[in-house]
Amino acid sequence: MKPIKVLSVLALAATLHVFFSGGTLGSDSDSCADLCAEKIPQPPAALAIKTERAGAVVALAVEKQKSILSISGADRGGAIITRNGDRWPEPLVLRVYLTGLEQLTIRAGEVTLSASVLSHGTHQRLLHVWKTGKEGPPVTKESPYWMEISIFDAQGKPIQKLPEKGGWFEMTIPAAMLTDLNPSVRVGWLAFFL
Repeated sequence: MKPIKVLSVLALAATLHVFFSGGTLGSDSDSCADLCAEKIPQPPAALAIKTERAGAVVALAVEKQKSILSISGADRGGAIITRNGDRWPEPLVLRVYLTGLEQLTIRAGEVTLSASVLSHGTHQRLLHVWKTGKEGPPVTKESPYWMEISIFDAQGKPIQKLPEKGGWFEMTIPAAMLTDLNPSVRVGWLAFFL
């Protein structure tokens, strides 16, 4: 009997699945990726996403241990993001592919975080929190609702101006908005007021 060399956990999982299901591995051309995709059930996505406007796209990806929600396709819109498990993925990053960000809102329960990037001057970032329908003071770096808003060009390089087509605004949703009490959040966006 020849010794078996295990190249990865997925190869072992595929081999065990085939062994216990009574199948065979077949030829040497069978790839582990093919076997795993066909034979081993994949876990459900960490988040369910429902957009509110035709043409709006909100996609979830994982990059460098960050869950990233990429928003594109519509200059205005909204989406309900619902976690499928007991906890929110951390960090949860928003990448908003717009050429302006007059308003971004994140609503969780009775709290709404409102953000904007001014379209003139130094493109100052403004953050406000609304609780039970009443506007609070501007959010400062000491607040649990603070979030840094960065701007990137289409090549992913940080910039100090508004992005052109293909560029984006990026921010991490504050942990204070993603508590266990909030199974869903609503994200709304608007590129420019008309």
